[in-house]
Amino acid sequence: MRKLIVAAMIVALSILVMKVLVLLWQNRVAFFPLKEWPLTPADVQLPAQDVEFRASDGVLLHGWYVPGPPDGPVVLYFHGNGGNIGYCVEFLQRMKPLGASWFLFDYRQYGRSEGKISEEGFLRDVDAAFALCRERYCRDPNRLVLWGFSLGNVGAARIAAREKAACLIMEAPFFNASSMAAENPIMQFLFLFSNLSLDTSHYLRAIDLPKLMIHGTHDQMVPFHQSQALFRLAPPPKELYPVEGADHNNIFLVGGDQYLEKVRGFIRQHAGTGTRVASGP
Repeated sequence: MRKLIVAAMIVALSILVMKVLVLLWQNRVAFFPLKEWPLTPADVQLPAQDVEFRASDGVLLHGWYVPGPPDGPVVLYFHGNGGNIGYCVEFLQRMKPLGASWFLFDYRQYGRSEGKISEEGFLRDVDAAFALCRERYCRDPNRLVLWGFSLGNVGAARIAAREKAACLIMEAPFFNASSMAAENPIMQFLFLFSNLSLDTSHYLRAIDLPKLMIHGTHDQMVPFHQSQALFRLAPPPKELYPVEGADHNNIFLVGGDQYLEKVRGFIRQHAGTGTRVASGP
């Protein structure tokens, strides 16, 4: 009997230790913040304003506002889990023909943003960025385009489910943290001890505004079937645009002019004066 009790205690202690270790380690797996910018808008002759603002818990955040035509669409861009907004500069340059203004920002611990990243902090930062964008750069929700990339789709979908906007672009989205962990047996086991959610699907169910999902068919980081699962779940109106041969970080490069025209047509259709605005629940 004593041996059984000792064995049970060892198992319980092992589970507790594993739980603690995973909780300490999970943010390092989900987020890869870098402080240094590889490029700035000035490096590619894009006019940009440095923007500082605070999340609801007081953390100081940083972003760039890149102005476009005064009456054109405004894109609120949510970047992925690696790097910082400096890694989005080439993308911004390539998207210049869209004729849009852009507000992109760094989550806490990324780039010039302060604080330490976590899922809770990430969601606070997303909310703060939307509030600033609407107040300062796009008071008319008919012109507002929410655009997420990879992890950023969690933030973009969160805002789209709760606030007014013209449309939502989801590039290389994943279903949730659990589905991503399931792509690897070791990660799937470790996820049993995690409390990460990062659940794009949870928000997507409540989004009735127009949605364009874009995904590379050869994505090795977030497999294409993640978008396919989200597309099946999403309420209409919706469209899935596979970019043949593209991996995770080169979708806009591989897609080229066809990608640009697809996005431009979607934005023109849904993000203009007088466009229907979908409201959150």
